[in-house]
Amino acid sequence: MKQLFIISTLVSLYISSLALAQQEERHIHVNGEHLDNTSIAVMDLLFGKKVTNGFYWINENTGQWGFEGETKVRGVLKIVQQIAQQNQSQQAQNNPTEINMSQNGRVVSGKLNGQNCTFVSVGGTTVKSCD
Repeated sequence: MKQLFIISTLVSLYISSLALAQQEERHIHVNGEHLDNTSIAVMDLLFGKKVTNGFYWINENTGQWGFEGETKVRGVLKIVQQIAQQNQSQQAQNNPTEINMSQNGRVVSGKLNGQNCTFVSVGGTTVKSCD
C-alpha cells in the first residue's frame, strides 16, 4: 500500500512537471531575430529535437549553425543544406533565387511553375523545396 502511494505520487509529480515544461516560455533568437512559438516549433523540427533557449546564427546557404558571437560551426542542418544545393543548381539554370527574406513561423504548400512546393520560414529566411 505504501509503495502504491509512493508510485502514484511520483507519477503525479512527473505529470505536473510535464505540464509545467509545456507552459515554459522559450526565448530563441536566430540571426538577431526573436522567434515566435510557431517559428520555434519549426526550429525544433529542423533540429530534430527541442532547441534550447539561446542566441543562434544559421547560414541559409550552407545550413551551418552556431552560437551568436562565435564563428565556430556547431553543426549543419541537412535539410537547409540540401535545399540550398538544389537552389544553387536551379540558379545555374537561370532560375530566380529560391531563398528569400520572409516572415517567420510559416509553412506553406502550393504549386509554383507547375511544381508542388513547400515553403518554411525561420529566422527571417524562407526556404523552398519543390518536387
